[in-house]
Amino acid sequence: MKHINSSDVIIASLTQYGRNVANLRISGLSDLGQVIEYIKKALHGIIGMTSLRLRNGSQGWVEELHLMFGTSPADSRRPQQLSLF
Repeated sequence: MKHINSSDVIIASLTQYGRNVANLRISGLSDLGQVIEYIKKALHGIIGMTSLRLRNGSQGWVEELHLMFGTSPADSRRPQQLSLF
């Protein structure tokens, strides 16, 4: 991952199933983990595979990541009640 300074302006574009979900302008963060946490909080309703395109105009780089939102290992261990009625 490229370097991020707290003074940089990051443009985050999220797409899901070929549809633009959000465009965010982020500043004041200094690493990728903080950027992803910011996005998770801003878009708490998104579930599933998402493509995240980060553009740092201050440093001139673009990075694309694929993230799974709304699932956790705890979700897969949670018992589910199934009904036929």
